[in-house]
Amino acid sequence: MEEYLDYHFDEDAIRTRVEAKEDYAEAQTAECTFLDLFRGKPSFNERAELKAYMRIVYDQKIKDEVSAQMELWCDELIAGHASVSNLGIESDTASPLQEALSPFLSSSDSSSREPRLWPLVSKVRSVYPPLFFWL
Repeated sequence: MEEYLDYHFDEDAIRTRVEAKEDYAEAQTAECTFLDLFRGKPSFNERAELKAYMRIVYDQKIKDEVSAQMELWCDELIAGHASVSNLGIESDTASPLQEALSPFLSSSDSSSREPRLWPLVSKVRSVYPPLFFWL
């Protein structure tokens, strides 16, 4: 969150061209992560809405409270996929594995209202055969 807030709202920051480019990339990664992970939550449905919300977070200095809320939401997402995180995903062929892993390994189009879980993936391991995945 710090990268997003600093890049968009810290008007006193002095950055070289290289630093500005790096800060922009980090802010974009944070934005995509928030929009994918927390989609469907208030203020996380589109870029403009997110930026307006993050402006409030920055101005009111409530980053710690918002971070705690985000962690709670992540815990809820993980609990909602407990069977996957405890047992893994197993497949002998690529097509069913790709379908099962899709919500975990990539972002999706913004029309989907379901959170994407790729930011929570801690490990992907292939054991031939079969293939496994843990959250």
